[in-house]
Amino acid sequence: MRYPNLKTYSLHKSSPFKDPGHRADLKFPNLLAKATKVIDLSPRCGTEIEGVQLSQLSEAGLDELALLAAKRGALVFRNQDFRDIGFEAQRKIAGHFGPLHIHGWAPHPMAGSAEHMIIYDHKE
Repeated sequence: MRYPNLKTYSLHKSSPFKDPGHRADLKFPNLLAKATKVIDLSPRCGTEIEGVQLSQLSEAGLDELALLAAKRGALVFRNQDFRDIGFEAQRKIAGHFGPLHIHGWAPHPMAGSAEHMIIYDHKE
């Protein structure tokens, strides 16, 4: 299989990191304002949240998302509307949490999108 935009990039350089969870409201009012259901999947790890569209979160909501992910380890958001969460929206959301890593060997879906990596699910 040939990848049309396969390029190599230099190694990722470390940079100062400021965890957005440090700015978060401990009561999660921005993240959970529209949640219809919040279920802890186990006592210490994993939470499922329904009714929240990740693409609609404010900066304060994304800060709270970072804090909740740090506390619970894994978060599940079902029924996301992917019509409004294209590459640019994904880049903006992920970039809120820190610099995006570029995999130097990975295929990229389009020119100028080095932060995106394609993962193929091959089923026979």
